[in-house]
Amino acid sequence: LIPEIMEFYSGSNPKCNEAIDLLNEELERLLHSVQDGLGFKPFNPYPNFKWNLNEHILGKSKDELDSEIKASRLPTHIKDDILDKNYDQTRPFNQSIQLVMEEYDVLNLMFIVKSASRVLRNSTLANEDKKVCLFHNILLGMREIANVIMYLSPLLAKNGYGGIGGANFHLTGDFPSDLEKCVHVIWRVIPFNLIMWFRNDIFSDRLSYMFRDTIMNSSSEPITRHIAALLIADTRPQEWDKYIRHYISEIDKNSYYLGDLNATLKHNYSIATLDPADESKTRTLIKSCIAKHKLGVKNPGKDTINKVKDDTLPPRLV
Repeated sequence: LIPEIMEFYSGSNPKCNEAIDLLNEELERLLHSVQDGLGFKPFNPYPNFKWNLNEHILGKSKDELDSEIKASRLPTHIKDDILDKNYDQTRPFNQSIQLVMEEYDVLNLMFIVKSASRVLRNSTLANEDKKVCLFHNILLGMREIANVIMYLSPLLAKNGYGGIGGANFHLTGDFPSDLEKCVHVIWRVIPFNLIMWFRNDIFSDRLSYMFRDTIMNSSSEPITRHIAALLIADTRPQEWDKYIRHYISEIDKNSYYLGDLNATLKHNYSIATLDPADESKTRTLIKSCIAKHKLGVKNPGKDTINKVKDDTLPPRLV
């Protein structure tokens, strides 16, 4: 199920129901394998995160993670590596990351998510129910990958890098030298990095309705809903701003989700090539995030947005 081969097959056969069935089975098998093998419970630190970092609440999240790591099925020496707070350059932490990625099917899951995404993008004539099931399994795969990275984040913070093959992680920019603070920063950028890894595999305008439905459904799993919102903000299909405005209206004014969406919109505004309409929409959405955060308005309208000054916008660099 190599991504390039599956992409070629589905590109020449858009009614590829058999391939979709195979990928659904494989994704479900790998999800079970990763979850059963590692014993990682779903971990979501983001309700404890705010628009700005709050150290006391963040410490609570780290304590919860430590407790879950101790209860996991990882070998004892890997648990010790993850939980050890003393940085030691001579210890091969990356070997522990490699073992988890290879022996617990995490790397295979990443490859199958990529293959499934390319097939879904090409399967224009396939059965709709099968496609929706595949999309759901892809999102579950992304969520599980995020979960594994959260559990491995202390090792990544110690090492500065980790992974194998196409699944490499490297800390760049101004990551804190303090281990616990570095873990928190890693957690904050996981959703953004997931869309960077998979957006070119999964996104097409024809599939935007699936992401739209995930965003518009308030009962969607919070992390996958946020990933869907970031991807729509990044790819900007038709009426994309409508769905982002809806998402803004439903997330808390001081939440991590609103702050991270604002950061992504600012990133796009700064460096993305935008046509005049999308530049205007992005500018308005940035101001909507800031207006909601500062003024607490559930769904900022034009008058509220106009109160946000232009100097809050980042410079355009393109």
